[in-house]
Amino acid sequence: MNKPFRKHLFFSLSLIVLLFNSCIENDCECPIVPGIITSFRVSGQVGNSEINNDQRIVTAIVSDTVSIDDITIIEFLTNPSDATITPDYNTVHDFTDTVIFTLSTYQDYDWKIAIMTEIQEGEIIEFEIENQVGESTINAENKTVLAYVQEGSDLQNINIITLEVSEGSTYTPNKSEVHDFTTPQVFTVTNQEGIDTEWTVTVEEERGLILNLEVENQVGETVIYSDENVNIVDFTIPIDQSKSEVNVISVELSPGSSISPDITTVTDFSTPQDFVVTTPGGTNYNWTVRAQHALQVPFSNFNTWFSAGRYILPGEDDTTPWISSDKGATAIIGGTTTVEMIERSPGDFYAQMTTKRIVGVLAASSLFTGDLDITNPFEPVPEFGKPYGEARPRKVKFDFMYSPASDPSFTDQCDIYVLLQVKDENSGDIYRLGTMWFRNSATINEWQTIEMDLIYGELPESAPDYSKVRPDSPLKESGYYSMPYAYPNQISVVAASSYDGDNFNGNVGSQLSLDNLELIY
Repeated sequence: MNKPFRKHLFFSLSLIVLLFNSCIENDCECPIVPGIITSFRVSGQVGNSEINNDQRIVTAIVSDTVSIDDITIIEFLTNPSDATITPDYNTVHDFTDTVIFTLSTYQDYDWKIAIMTEIQEGEIIEFEIENQVGESTINAENKTVLAYVQEGSDLQNINIITLEVSEGSTYTPNKSEVHDFTTPQVFTVTNQEGIDTEWTVTVEEERGLILNLEVENQVGETVIYSDENVNIVDFTIPIDQSKSEVNVISVELSPGSSISPDITTVTDFSTPQDFVVTTPGGTNYNWTVRAQHALQVPFSNFNTWFSAGRYILPGEDDTTPWISSDKGATAIIGGTTTVEMIERSPGDFYAQMTTKRIVGVLAASSLFTGDLDITNPFEPVPEFGKPYGEARPRKVKFDFMYSPASDPSFTDQCDIYVLLQVKDENSGDIYRLGTMWFRNSATINEWQTIEMDLIYGELPESAPDYSKVRPDSPLKESGYYSMPYAYPNQISVVAASSYDGDNFNGNVGSQLSLDNLELIY
C-alpha cells in the first residue's frame, strides 16, 4: 500500500470517528426528571417514615422487638412511578448501616435509607388516688394521666395510693411527696437506658360527662365539645335520613353518672335536644346533643359540568354554587378561558386551572364558590361564599396535582382552602368560624390525596399569616365568630393556580389540577 493511500485512509477513519463522537455528544438533551421517594414502609415500623426530599434521606423507626438486620420493605413508592430502583429493594434486608438506593429516571439519584430501633420510653402504667371516681385515663401518646375525685374533695390534699411505672423504670418525685393537684403535677419517668420522660398528672373533681355516643347509620365520628361554658355533642347522619328518625345505639358517660331523659329512647333530633348528666355526688350538668347531615359542596367531585356561555362550570345550570375567574377573562375582547374539564379516566373528570396572560394582563385561574362582579372585567371583584346548612365537618379531603411555572423573579404557589363562615343576616358582615388552608409550591406530577383538619375558632399564633382573618383580604371577613361551637351558614371554597393572582402576581403556565373535594365528618 503506498503512502498517499494510507494517508487518505487514516484521514477517512479519523473523520468517521470524529463524526461518530459528535453524534453522541450532540444527541437530544434528556429532560431532567427528579427521582423522588413518595412513600416508604417496612415491617414492624412505628409511625410514618420521615422523607427529606432535599437531602434524599428516608428515616424509619421500627419496634425494639424487630431485628435491624432482618427487615422487609413492604412499600417503596416513587415519583415518577416507573423509576428504576437499584438494588432491588426486595433483596435488601440488613439495615444495620445506612443503605443507599439509586432511583434512575433520565438521571440517577442516590437515596439514603436509615432504619432505627424505637427507644421505649418510661411510662406510667397505673395510677390511683384516695376518693377516686372511676378508672384513671392514661394516655401513653401524650404522656398524660387524668383522674377524678368526688365532688368537694380538697385538691390541695390528695393522697396517691398507686403510681406504677413500666418495667425497669423509676420515677421522681416520690408519690408520697406530692399532694397538691390544684394544678397538674409533672412526674419524670426514667427508663432502663437512663432516658427521662415527663408525664403530666391531672386530678379534677368529677364532672357529668358524655364520653361517646353512637347512632344507627352514623357517618364518621361523634364530636364532643366540653368546657366551662358549653357541653355539646354532635353526630352525623346521611343526607337522606330524617333527623326525626334517629336510633341511639349507645351512650358512654363518666364513671357512675346517669343521664336524663334516657337518650336511647329519644328519636327526634330535628332540633337540638337537651339532657342532664348527674354525677354520683348528685351534681347536674346540662348537655346539648345535635344531629347534622353529612353535607357536601354540590358538584365538588367535578364530574358534572355545563356551559355558562363562553366558559364552563361544575354543575348542571346557573344554580351551581361554583364560579370561576373565566367569567371575567371571557368578558374581555380577545379573552380566553383558564379553567378546563379534563378526563381522568372514562367518565371521571377533574378541574384544571392554568395561569395565563390575557391581552397583556396576568390572569391567575381560579374556581370558587360565590360570584364575580365584572362591572370592570379588567378588575373583577370576587364575592366569596355560598349558603351552607347546619353542619361542622372535621376535615377536608381532595386530590391534586400542581406544576408551577419557573421564573427566577417569583416563586408561584397554588392555594386550596375551605372556610366555614357565619354571615350576619342583618348587617351582612361575615365572620370566620372554621379554616382549612393548603398552599403548595412543589411540583406534583402525579395525583396526591390531601386530608387536612378544619380548625374551628381563632387560628393559633403559629398558623401562617395568609390563613388568618386579614382586613385587607378580598374575603371581606370582619373577624372570627365569637361562638366557636356554632353552626356556619356560609361556605367559601377556593382553588387557584397562582396564590397571589388577586394582585396580578403569578407565573404564566402554572397549572393546578383538582378532583374529589370532600368534607369529612
